[in-house]
Amino acid sequence: MAKSDIVLSDGTEVSFDLSKVTQKEYVESKKRNQPDADEMALISRVSGLSVEKLESLTREDYQRVFWGYFVKNNAFVNPHLASESTN
Repeated sequence: MAKSDIVLSDGTEVSFDLSKVTQKEYVESKKRNQPDADEMALISRVSGLSVEKLESLTREDYQRVFWGYFVKNNAFVNPHLASESTN
């Protein structure tokens, strides 16, 4: 089994599957005026967590998910990020 990318405070292990994001979606996700619902849907798809689960997370856990996705996504550009812990 693959190592999880992050672990939430309740012990839920999350791995991000970046193959679930198209280039168009990636570009759209970087725009400042992106609707929150679009961001939530994208993070839900790559994390495997439902939108409802994401919305019910504590602020701290949501930040773990958001930054975990950010770090993994940017590890393609900077491989040194891949070795940094997001837990």
